[in-house]
Amino acid sequence: MKKKLALFSTILATLVLVSFVVVPAFASAPIFAVPPVARGNTAQDIDYGPNAALLPSNGEIFNWIKDLWQFGADGEYGWRMPGTEADHAAAEYILQKFQEFGLEDTYLEPVDIPVCFPDDWELTVHLGKKDKVIPVSFMRYVAFTPPEGITAEMVYVGGGTTSDFQAVNSSVGIEGKIVMVDIIAPGIPWALVAPFSLFTYDPNDTLMGDKILENFPDRNVASSYRLAEDYGAVGYIGVITFHAEKVNQYFHMAGAAYLDGSIPGLYVSLSDGEYLKGLLEDGTVEATMVLTGWEGQGVTFNVYGFLPGNTDEIIVVSSHHDGWATNEGSGIAIVMAAYPISSAIIQ
Repeated sequence: MKKKLALFSTILATLVLVSFVVVPAFASAPIFAVPPVARGNTAQDIDYGPNAALLPSNGEIFNWIKDLWQFGADGEYGWRMPGTEADHAAAEYILQKFQEFGLEDTYLEPVDIPVCFPDDWELTVHLGKKDKVIPVSFMRYVAFTPPEGITAEMVYVGGGTTSDFQAVNSSVGIEGKIVMVDIIAPGIPWALVAPFSLFTYDPNDTLMGDKILENFPDRNVASSYRLAEDYGAVGYIGVITFHAEKVNQYFHMAGAAYLDGSIPGLYVSLSDGEYLKGLLEDGTVEATMVLTGWEGQGVTFNVYGFLPGNTDEIIVVSSHHDGWATNEGSGIAIVMAAYPISSAIIQ
């Protein structure tokens, strides 16, 4: 059994249902007796089936999400970064919930992971006799600066394409400078994934003009960062163009989280990016970047709980427990919310 479980993700909250009976129960009597696509239906049109009454209330599920969010909000980085105290607190919280639910063989499995924890991150532009500090957030798994930072001229390279870098390099040069790039993340429209959805509840038919993801995946973090390295830049600043204008944080897991980069990197908000571009239009701008910290080995935890059934076949319900609030926190909450229905079906 442990051999099979070892195949799963290194950061997850797992509720394991050990029962062959669960499969035919779901197949013959669906918990949510709804049509494959219920677009435009009202709540009264849908029969969720008798087992829906076993679900925790919306308030209870939402409180789990808020609790998990709070661990990150109270931490140094504002979210449950793997290997941090906030990440460990979330794992302990999930374990406690599994135990309260009555799951068997609940335990934490430590998992060694590479970590990169920033201590200080700053950006200061030098305006004659005055300095102005620009609010920033850090990129992960990039190079650190000395404690005093690095000071260099800034250049703006647009969307950071190869042609953008070539044009700027031929006009003012890039080597030895800090490049600033517009980070682009067009999102994924709902219309693109709707045909593959097993169930959609959309009473007012509003989703088709919306996006399932507003800011993920990014289009150019990794590629523009690598070009900055190739052209000899000493620093990288990404302008977050797709968040609210004052937000400078971006969780770049799929774009640049594992760059293992050779130059430091920071993010600025859309409004501060526009301010910096305005300065560059008026002339040469020098800035100091600071990004200090440490990297090495850390630990996170898999969280296990077992709901015994009648055979040795394993059904796994899982989610990862690192991250922010909405998608990662709700994933964990849904895993926990599945317990009472699963338990009732097995019994």
